[in-house]
Amino acid sequence: MSVFLIIVAYFFHKISVNKDDLDQRFAGIRETTHFKGVIWSMGAALVLIYIRTIFKVVDTAAGFGSKVIHTEIPFCVFDGGFCILAVLLLSVFYPGFSFKKTKYVIQIEKEVVSNEKDH
Repeated sequence: MSVFLIIVAYFFHKISVNKDDLDQRFAGIRETTHFKGVIWSMGAALVLIYIRTIFKVVDTAAGFGSKVIHTEIPFCVFDGGFCILAVLLLSVFYPGFSFKKTKYVIQIEKEVVSNEKDH
């Protein structure tokens, strides 16, 4: 998961640095507040799940007789709370809402249909 986090961070860094190289047909979607929320919520959910994973590694490494596994509040916060928060973030900022039938998506669909007719 650490490798995945590094790759995702690198990907988002490259996108933010090279905004001019992105397909301009989708610029309208990328500039919406909801789409920016989608990106931030995915990042936040990823970090929350990563912290939860670290907690579970510590929890499991300490064994079944340790204080960590028998302390209810950290377990509820790190195990259940972080998962619930990640799910809520991804539900509120559902990516599909950003790609609803906007003029940009309709334009691309028309281009695809016209290209299919040409071939």
